[in-house]
Order: sequence, then structure tokens, then C-alpha cells
Amino acid sequence: MRESMTASASSATGSELGQYVYGIVEAGLQPPPTAGVDDRRPARSLAAGQLAALVGDVSLAEFGEGRLEENLSEPGWLEQKVRAHEAVLEAAQETGTVLPFRFGIVYLSESHVQEMLVRERATLLAALARVRGKREWGVKGLVEHARLAEWLGASEPERDEQQRESEGAAYLAKRQLEQRARAESERLLLGVAEDSHARLSACASEAALNPRPRTTSRRAGRDLFLNGVYLVEGSREEELKQAVEDLSARLGDRGVRYELTGPWPPYNFVATEVPA
Repeated sequence: MRESMTASASSATGSELGQYVYGIVEAGLQPPPTAGVDDRRPARSLAAGQLAALVGDVSLAEFGEGRLEENLSEPGWLEQKVRAHEAVLEAAQETGTVLPFRFGIVYLSESHVQEMLVRERATLLAALARVRGKREWGVKGLVEHARLAEWLGASEPERDEQQRESEGAAYLAKRQLEQRARAESERLLLGVAEDSHARLSACASEAALNPRPRTTSRRAGRDLFLNGVYLVEGSREEELKQAVEDLSARLGDRGVRYELTGPWPPYNFVATEVPA
């Protein structure tokens, strides 16, 4: 919420409107008509000098100070609005370079938005120049540990009757073997992640590694070992796709696969450069 937002949820009525800001583009870029966070009011372009903001009218009874914070705790509401926010940015990206704002930036009026564009002009123009002609791609690396262990040749060693001293000893030996196999898998995956990120980064203007979520990394028996994002010029996007295919082909027999997502607006590469 911007400092210019002063209306509270208790004082806002359904007739009071604020300006929801999706992101920044160069003046003259007109986004395709796309339903916004309020599906009755599509996003539009609001210019000030060389810059324009992608904005949409929103009710302060829903997005005003205080009320927005309450709505953020409602998962259904939040998911619907975030998807609409992203849809506006992705549609605008098809017509030109976009600097995405994070979800939930609201100003009281068009004049407040235009004042921001003037005040932040130098920063915003520099950020636009930095990402012009580039889009963000995500690559996730996933591993199926059972297949990786099989590739490593990890299996319980055979023991004759003399070696089977007790059930407890057999259990302990099995646990030790599993721990060694896991340590070897982790060592191998660390190298695979480093090599993969270096290979993909070579196709990009900028690259970054996002944290691996602890609670959502496992998918159908697969663990997330790489969560990379890459800012790629349009002329090199096919090169990035080919790199992902090459990695998948080379490492597939080890239970390793890659997921390519995008293209997205450069969410991960302008977050520290735009007003938030």
C-alpha cells in the first residue's frame, strides 16, 4: 500500500475508487483489453512523460487500507486476484517491455500515480532499459531418488548366514547403506545443480537461484534440487530451450528431469528497482 493511500476500510464506500497499479511500460504502449483484479474494469495505460502505468479502477471498499490486509488472509480471494494481476502483465508483455509491480499496489487517484511516475522517472527508465527485449524463464530441476540410487548402484549387499548376527545388526547395516547412498546422491545433485545453472546462465543476460521450498518440493516422488530464473533476450530463447532439452537427455537415466516455465515478465529481476 502506498503512502498516498489514506482511505481506511471503515471510511471507504463502494463508490470510492482507487487506482490499482500492475506495472510500468513506455508511454504509447496500449495493453490489450484484459480483465483486471476487478473484472468489470479492464487495465488501461496512464501516461506521464516517457512512462506509463498499467492501472485499473478498484473499489476502496475492497482494496482500501485495512480492508486489503483482511482480504489477503482469504486464500480464495487472493488466488483469484493474483491470477488476474499476472494476466494483465502477461498480456501487456506481448506488446512491449513491462516492469511488473508486486500485487496490491493502490493509489488514491490518477494524479498520485502520475506523480510517482515523475518522481521515479530515472529509476524506472533505467530499469526498462535493462530488461528491454528480454523475458524471464524459470527452470526447475527435479530428481527421483529411487532412480538416482539405482543409477549409483546403491543396493543392500548380500550377506551369508555368518554375517547375519542379528535382526538388529541387519537393520543397522541397512540404515548405514541408505545413509551412504543418500549422501552420495546429495553430493551428486549439488554438482548437477551447479553445472545446470551454469549451462542455463550462459544463455541469459542475468540469472538467479530462488530458494527451494521445503514444504512443496516433493512432486510424485520427486524432489526439487534446482529453482533457477533466467532473464533471456528474445534472440536467445531457443538456445535456452535447447539447453534444457540437452540437460534432460543427458541426465534422464539418473532420474533427473527439468521443467521450463515462461515466458514471464521479469518479476525476479526488477523487484529492487521499482516502487513497492
